[in-house]
Amino acid sequence: MRLSFTTALLAVWVAVYVAAGLHTELELAALKPIPASLMQDFDFYRDALHAVADGNDPYANRDIGTGFLYPPPALLLVAVFEPFNDLWRASLFTTLNLALLALMLVGVSRRFDLPLSRVWWWFPLAFAFAPTLELLHIGQINLLVTFGVLIMFLFACRSPSLAGLGLGAAICLKVTPIAFFVYLAVTKRFRVLAVSLITVAVLVGGFGVIYSFQPALDYVDVFRNLAQISLPGGDGNAQSLPAILNYHGVIASGTEDEVQKVLDGALLAAILAAVGVAIARTRSDGLFVVIGLSLVPASNIAWYHHYTFLLLPLCVWMASMKLHPLAVAWVLGGLTLIQFDRFGLTHGLLAQVFILATIPLVLLAELRPAAGSNRRAVQRNDV
Repeated sequence: MRLSFTTALLAVWVAVYVAAGLHTELELAALKPIPASLMQDFDFYRDALHAVADGNDPYANRDIGTGFLYPPPALLLVAVFEPFNDLWRASLFTTLNLALLALMLVGVSRRFDLPLSRVWWWFPLAFAFAPTLELLHIGQINLLVTFGVLIMFLFACRSPSLAGLGLGAAICLKVTPIAFFVYLAVTKRFRVLAVSLITVAVLVGGFGVIYSFQPALDYVDVFRNLAQISLPGGDGNAQSLPAILNYHGVIASGTEDEVQKVLDGALLAAILAAVGVAIARTRSDGLFVVIGLSLVPASNIAWYHHYTFLLLPLCVWMASMKLHPLAVAWVLGGLTLIQFDRFGLTHGLLAQVFILATIPLVLLAELRPAAGSNRRAVQRNDV
């Protein structure tokens, strides 16, 4: 059977993309050899779990990079893997992440009636994404957070309780998914919002009953302190835009906080614009995508593995555009840049530029005219 030119071109891109992702991960492995660094971040969380189980403060270490700085209920997830030895823990955690990533891709494709034969390349796109490989290497929980947001997105109409449970769980792993309350309010999914709040309350309460309520009170101070921290460029490892600009000498050390505030203001304006477009055009997928993309540069503390948060909104955008060639080419180009941008190129500047340039493109795409039949096919979650 003859391959079409497009399929052949896509196959070549997949080969280059996968090779670039593996190369970047091997560079990381040279700096952080396995098995010594395998699941190192997860082990930091285990230290916090052991501390709270012994009646001590899980937030005693508040150093960026080595301390547990997430909401207390996140330790309930860590506790699930505690009975296993190191190798089984890494194996099970990696398997869970890969399974959830596959379910995410399948879920988005089905949500938009796209057969897997048309989106097969999503799998190497996500599985060989260098930030994904780094996440698995160090044992981060980003994909679990993403999966909770996915459940909210997929089931907001069909099962508000399940959707609220997913988003509430995601918020208890990392607070930032609370931004999707804007999406729920605009789409009038108030039951999902209510169940999300109840889920958060139940998980916080459950943690308090099992361990202690004090960490929940301490986390308020932890979160406030985190919001006031801006990392300098240093060695180019930090991936927030101010840190990258400082690393390249574009801004002076000590000005990162001011730059981040300006950036956050611009991102807030973009989200408000997306709200306006969603209400005016009765299309909500663009709002979901803009919020998802904005959360990455909005973080004042960001690392390379945080780019995994781009996978869900970008897949949703491509699917909502019915795999329009220009949208696909833009996403593939941007993610390929990120593959190379970890240790080479600009050490993250191109990645940030890609995200910030994609947000207005999504807004412009939402303003496009749509035929009635196509619009009904694309939109299942109308405002």
